Amino acid sequence: MSVSNQRDKLRIIYQLLFDLATSRKTVALDLGKIDDDYDAILLTLLEQGKRIRALVLEQGMVPPYSTFEHLNQIVFVLDSRYQIVDFNSTVVDRLKYTSEAIQSLLFESLLDDSSKLVWRDLLKQVGDRSSFFVTTELLFLTSDGFKLPLFCSVSSSSVHPFVFVLSVEVVLKDVPFLKQIPSVAFEKAKAEAAVIASIHAYILEHLDAPLPSLKSLALLFGSEEHKIRNGFREHYHTSVYQFYQDERLKKAYLLILQTDLPLKEIAYQCGFGMYLNFYKAFRKKYGFSPRELKRG
Repeated sequence: MSVSNQRDKLRIIYQLLFDLATSRKTVALDLGKIDDDYDAILLTLLEQGKRIRALVLEQGMVPPYSTFEHLNQIVFVLDSRYQIVDFNSTVVDRLKYTSEAIQSLLFESLLDDSSKLVWRDLLKQVGDRSSFFVTTELLFLTSDGFKLPLFCSVSSSSVHPFVFVLSVEVVLKDVPFLKQIPSVAFEKAKAEAAVIASIHAYILEHLDAPLPSLKSLALLFGSEEHKIRNGFREHYHTSVYQFYQDERLKKAYLLILQTDLPLKEIAYQCGFGMYLNFYKAFRKKYGFSPRELKRG
C-alpha cells in the first residue's frame, strides 16, 4: 500500500491503534521499505497486532471484541462572541468541569495553546459569513490536566445568531476478557477459538455481501454448525447473524456520517439488496431514519 504523505500515514496509524483497541484484525500494509519514523511505527503496530492475537489464541480464546455502544456526541452552543451559552451533559462528563465552570466561558479557554491558534485561524476563515460549515481537529484541556483530541464541526445557525461546535466520539463497550480453561480441554478450545476468530474476521471483511449460512460457514472453515453457533454465543455473546447485522449497520452509520455517498449506495455497500430493508433495519437499531443523520 502506497502512502503518499505523512498526514495520510498518521491517519493509518490512528486506524491501526483503533483496530488494536477493539481487537479487529489489522489491515495488511505492503511496506516494502522503511522510509521514515511513520513507516517504523506502522510496522511496529502491525507486528504487535499479530503478536497480541497469537498470544490470546494460545490461551484458547478469541481476541475480546470491543464494539462501540453508540456514538458519543459532544455539543457546544456559542453566541456571536464565541462564548458558551449552552452545552450537553457529555461535555461535563468528558471535560470533567462543573456546569457552572463552563457556562459563559469563551470557547477557546477550553483549548490548549496550539488549538487556540487553530480556532482563531478558523474564525478568520469564517469572517462575517452568516452561513458556514467547517471541520477541524481541536485539543481540549480537561479539568484534571489531560488533553482530549476531538474532530469538530463548526457551523452557523440558520435561524438564530448561534454557532454550534459538534464532535462525535466512538465509545468502546466493555466486554468479558479471558477465562480459565481446564487443561484437558485446552488444545481443543484453542482450535475452536481459532475457527471462531477466523469467521469473525471473515464477516467483518465481507459486510458488503450476503451472510453465508451456518452450513456454508462450517464447510468453508472446516467446522460444524453447532460449534460455530455456540462459539459465537460464548465468545461474542450474540448470534452470527446479529453480529453481522449490527456491524453492517455501524458501517452504514459511519459512511453516512463521514461521506456524501447516496444512501442507496451506502445500503448496497453494507450488503442490503433493497433500500427499504436497510431503512427499516437502520431505524429499528438507532431510533431514527438514515436521512435524519447529519451528513459529513
